[in-house]
Amino acid sequence: MTEKEAEHVRRNRFVDAPAWIGAQVRPHVDELTLTAPASVEVGRPGHVSATLTQAGRTVPVAYPASADWSGSPNLHIGTRAGAKSRHVAVLDPATGILTALRPGQVTVAVTVNGVTRQATVALSARAAA
Repeated sequence: MTEKEAEHVRRNRFVDAPAWIGAQVRPHVDELTLTAPASVEVGRPGHVSATLTQAGRTVPVAYPASADWSGSPNLHIGTRAGAKSRHVAVLDPATGILTALRPGQVTVAVTVNGVTRQATVALSARAAA
C-alpha cells in the first residue's frame, strides 16, 4: 500500500481499500476428486464439483477451504460477462456451473493444497428440436 493510498483510506474510511492482506485455508488432502460431465450441450449448464478426503471423511471443496480453479486456455474461469471470443466455455467456481458457449473441448482443473485433478469435457452443439 502506498502512502497516497493509505492517506486516502484514512480520510475515506467507507471506500474500498486496497487489498493489503489475504489468507488461505489449505486443508490436508488425502484424496481430491473432481466431478465433471463428459459432455455439455451449448447453452445448457453442466455441474462441476470437487471433494476432498481427509482421515476417511469426504467433504466438499468449499469455503473456508482454498481452491484454485483453472483449465485450458479456451475456458474462462469466472462469470459469463468476462468471457472473450477465444473462450468456448465458462466455469463459474462460485456456483459450479459450466456453460458451453460453442462446440469444442475444454479441460477443467482444481488444485487444493498442491494436489491437482483434471477432467476433459466435450462441448457439443444442441440437438435440433
